[in-house]
Amino acid sequence: MHSKNRVLCVVQVRLESSRLPNKALANLAGKPMIVRMLERIKKSKLVNKIYIATGIDSSNDPLVKECKKIKGVNIYRGSNRNVLKRFYEIAILEKKPDVIVRLTADCPLIDCNLIDNVISLLIKEKTDYASNILDRTYPDGLDVEAFTFPTLKKTYQSVKDNFSKEHVTTYMHGISKKKTKIGKFRKSSLKNTMDFSFLRWTVDEIKDLEFIKQIFKNISNYASWEQILTFLYQNPILLMRNREVPFNESIKDEVSCRDRYKDSNNFFKRSVNAVPLASQTFSKSYIQWPKGATPLFIERGQDASVVDIDGNHYLDYVLGLLPITLGYCDFDVDKAVMQQINKGTIFSLPSKLETLLSEKLIEIIPSAEYVRFGKNGSDVTTAAIRIARAFTSKNLIAVAGYHGWHDWYIGSSTRDLGVPKEIKNLTKKFIFNDIKSFKNLITKFPNKFAAAIIEPAGLIKTDLTFLRELKKLCKKENIVLIFDEIISGFRIDLGGAQKKFGVIPDISCFGKGMANGYPLSAIVGKKKIMKLMEDIFFSTTFGGDTISLAASLATINKIQKYNTIFKTNEAGKKIVTNLNQIIQENRLDNFLKISRNYWWPQIIVNSNLPLRSDVFNSLLRQEFLKNGLIIGSTLNLCFAHAQPENINNTINKFNKTLKNLKVFIDSKNPSKYLRGSLIRNTFSVRR
Repeated sequence: MHSKNRVLCVVQVRLESSRLPNKALANLAGKPMIVRMLERIKKSKLVNKIYIATGIDSSNDPLVKECKKIKGVNIYRGSNRNVLKRFYEIAILEKKPDVIVRLTADCPLIDCNLIDNVISLLIKEKTDYASNILDRTYPDGLDVEAFTFPTLKKTYQSVKDNFSKEHVTTYMHGISKKKTKIGKFRKSSLKNTMDFSFLRWTVDEIKDLEFIKQIFKNISNYASWEQILTFLYQNPILLMRNREVPFNESIKDEVSCRDRYKDSNNFFKRSVNAVPLASQTFSKSYIQWPKGATPLFIERGQDASVVDIDGNHYLDYVLGLLPITLGYCDFDVDKAVMQQINKGTIFSLPSKLETLLSEKLIEIIPSAEYVRFGKNGSDVTTAAIRIARAFTSKNLIAVAGYHGWHDWYIGSSTRDLGVPKEIKNLTKKFIFNDIKSFKNLITKFPNKFAAAIIEPAGLIKTDLTFLRELKKLCKKENIVLIFDEIISGFRIDLGGAQKKFGVIPDISCFGKGMANGYPLSAIVGKKKIMKLMEDIFFSTTFGGDTISLAASLATINKIQKYNTIFKTNEAGKKIVTNLNQIIQENRLDNFLKISRNYWWPQIIVNSNLPLRSDVFNSLLRQEFLKNGLIIGSTLNLCFAHAQPENINNTINKFNKTLKNLKVFIDSKNPSKYLRGSLIRNTFSVRR
């Protein structure tokens, strides 16, 4: 180590941790984690002295005992909570060094070259503070901060709040979302040419520790961060486990909508000039959210959480409109996908996966004897209509739900622009759960209906008598009965609502959750009908896409292995019960409740609402978002929501939301609390 400047490196560490106690002493390839980290720090060419800074609490005694064995490392014990004070006292003890480097002990892969680069940047640019966290481009877990003694002194003298005392440098860099005092300092930022900030190399939870163990098990303790990165890209399965979506509650607090969603709002201006509504999907566009008080773009997701492009974290109960059944970036599914990517995605002839998945669907879905694949739900519902018309030689279609964007269905909705009248006239509506309305329809147009298509399970409870009577009538009138199970499939039951209710249709359509987010849909049905697929032109380039087929097989296998549907529904029951209790406690139950449809709960607002419904819904979504929840009109559940931490977080965040909402509603003018625009309805597709 040689430097003209006196450089002090301080590693703050404690053994108490709510998520992962004693992690600093965790075994990494035969040595404690803190030892591994210190060995890497000692390779720095610019650091003159290294200190471990810990608290005086006796719980840290084992740490001190271990660190005393390490040559060239000093130990300082100070205030348990005021970590800033520890740093200042060490600096005074060391006679005011020129540069102080701050590291945290949850970063065992810290890179000595990065340490030196940050130090050099501070010295070269003659700034007060330098780091690689101001504009993150390095993996989380390679965090290095350096500052001068005058900067530390000013911070120590100025900071009064406990948050800044605990986090040491908040006053210096000013990037916390806490409402804390921020100093005026000259700052330098070390940035990499490529952005790897999506990688998580810190140790906060057990899964982080398992990942780090694999690193030290396979490569040298002194490998550079670039060498570690190369190793990960050579081992893509391990890399997948490392994608970062931390849910760091410790740094969340009130922040203005203008600042919270700055990047979203700026990027929207660019996007809306290239993409109508700045979204590929009506229900994902800004018109469904209080624009100005909402994120508009998501960057990444993991399990049940997502991060927007401003770095805000949320528990997600929209789940991309329900294709996520297990959780974002599910390891087992993505592992199967990565293995298939290495073999290829689209070939000139069918792959075995088409048959393997078809056989699996035939095994689990009662109506499945033949199978064909599409990409979206609309692909297969439209295919079902065409095959029904071919089978019956009739044209009219009876509908009682939402069945996609193609002309044959959307022409029956208010979003019918561009659909010829002749097409509209071929689709007739009847009322779900009302067999009389269906009888009236087929009486009015005798022997004209090719098919009746319904969602057999949805937001309202299915009347099984209606379902059975509908099947009888369809059989009697030579009408093909189609179950649209795009949503209910792989959620209400592995075999869909038909399996749960024991009513088997002629044709069924599945999609959304069958591949945990990968684009895939399926039309299945009786051989005598589906055999017409040999002549009907239903042919797509990507229907046999191996990526989605592999994902679907892995998804179904995991659903079966872990009984995820039952566990997800049980989580839904617990969540709904607690949320309704919170509604009652806040005296909002006169007009607000969560339905007890545990596999797909709905937020129900009745006519007793004391304010305009658009104002209420906009305020509700605004407050959900502010408290870290993305919720629309339903709670779309996945297996990851069943984790106790996610259930508890949901309950706590919902409680905060309702307390705010109660204040707004009790005021003379609730609208004044709206920080964004009013949401706009797309169109009503389900009762």
